[in-house]
Amino acid sequence: MIRGLLTLAAGIAFFLYGVDHLGRLLARMAGGRVQELLDRWVNTDAKRYVYGLAATVALQSSSATTVLLVGMTSAGLLTAAEALSFTLGANLGSVSTGWIAAVKITVLGLPLFIVGVVGNFLPIRASLRHFFGFCVGLGIILFGLDLMGQAVAAVRENRTLIALFARFDVATSVSALLFVVISGVLFTAVIQSSGATLAIAVAAVSSGLFSLEQGCALSLGATLGTTVTALIAAIRAGTEGRRLAVMHAGVNGAGVVGGVILFYPLVKASAITVPFWENGVAVTFYLTLHKILLSLVMFRWRRRIAALVERLIPDPFPGVRQRVNLPLDGKESADICSKVRGQVSLFYRYLRDMSAFALIVSLRAGRATLMTKIEQYEQIVDQGHKRVAHLLHGAAGEPQTERWLLLKMSAEAESIGDHLKSIAAYGRRIRERVAEPRPLERLLIHSAHRRVFTFFHRVCIVGDFRHEDLALSEENELAIRRDKRRLLLSLTEGPDLLDSDTVLEVADILSEYSKVNHSVRRVLQVNLDMRDGTGIYRYPSGR
Repeated sequence: MIRGLLTLAAGIAFFLYGVDHLGRLLARMAGGRVQELLDRWVNTDAKRYVYGLAATVALQSSSATTVLLVGMTSAGLLTAAEALSFTLGANLGSVSTGWIAAVKITVLGLPLFIVGVVGNFLPIRASLRHFFGFCVGLGIILFGLDLMGQAVAAVRENRTLIALFARFDVATSVSALLFVVISGVLFTAVIQSSGATLAIAVAAVSSGLFSLEQGCALSLGATLGTTVTALIAAIRAGTEGRRLAVMHAGVNGAGVVGGVILFYPLVKASAITVPFWENGVAVTFYLTLHKILLSLVMFRWRRRIAALVERLIPDPFPGVRQRVNLPLDGKESADICSKVRGQVSLFYRYLRDMSAFALIVSLRAGRATLMTKIEQYEQIVDQGHKRVAHLLHGAAGEPQTERWLLLKMSAEAESIGDHLKSIAAYGRRIRERVAEPRPLERLLIHSAHRRVFTFFHRVCIVGDFRHEDLALSEENELAIRRDKRRLLLSLTEGPDLLDSDTVLEVADILSEYSKVNHSVRRVLQVNLDMRDGTGIYRYPSGR
């Protein structure tokens, strides 16, 4: 008995470790190009559904897929409404674990693991190394599933457990049905994997430990229990991440209610459809049928569900909603400069929100989700600038002066994004030590922000280019430099108003604001040069 339980626990552990390994592997493969890949390949709800299904089949865990989606929505890569389509596909993809367990391909686990480990020691390129890493993860998952099947088969010899399970005759008792469904919810919430619960149910039914109805009821409960993982991940996520977790739980909760109502007809249909297969296949077929019906209903109502949750969970810091949408190839449009101009303006709108978020992070504790959004905005502007440079380089038919102007404005946007992220990072470090800012600290940061943001808004957002604002940028520079000098002198004078670490980091914040001011001045200068006909400055030949 104890040996069987230990084998079951080991199987679950191997399965969960394999899932985690695959998740980390795919995250490294995606790198910083996630937004570009999403824009290129998953720009419709139907495609998102298919890719959600495929990702879950690859990861062997709808929980892992959903947690990744929570992170992506919190970072601004997806809206909750878009992520819901992925989640619905992931729901259907989760039954792949049951099919693997039901058709007995788990014996491939150890060979795959061995191939993957040996391959990782070979001198190969990165793409093949990713392939062998995938073999390692999948091999561990299959090995874990095989251990679970062996453990359940051993438990079948325990007459006490058989007598206990026989008391819950799901085939004839609705109360027994509800008990087993709730047991599936709780068990899956504990191990945080509906795939593992489904594999156990398949093995138990195949070995005769459970009846077909008991296995189906347990797997039905697992569909709701798996949402606990996403809800836990959403505790520290942004608003969009919390919305997705709530939608995921709501959709699966509605699926369980509908599944209980339609339980007996669907189980009967499954038993009739696969009469020549063992009952383990029938359990998987039942859950597949249930998931397909759930997808058909919920996919039709996905936008209304998302709109309802958006009203229930408002976002206090909504930020920019519009996506950067630059063509991937300059040949796709005859007027590249016009498209780039619109997207550079969008970069500045991202920076406007980043500036506000950086100020909040600097002065208020507990804003980790805003820091995540700042980092994602900086990455969006950075990737967008690279695409702008690529497009303008290939737009030979466009005027050189306009291409230079747009390239310079985009480059300064990328630079401003770096500085704003640094402001937020310094501010977060201060708030980790002292939750509430001291009056001097608040005054200096507010003063620098007000000066620089006013200048940035007029030049970059409004597009109001004035020669007299060159003098304003000099005044901003002198004021920030003066404040920074006084702040550093406070370390050598009288009683300390701020501790030394805070003084140094506030000084760093002021330096970053000074750099933002300098980048905005460059944007102003290049626009004035183009407007006045000065043209592009070139170094003399020979330099």
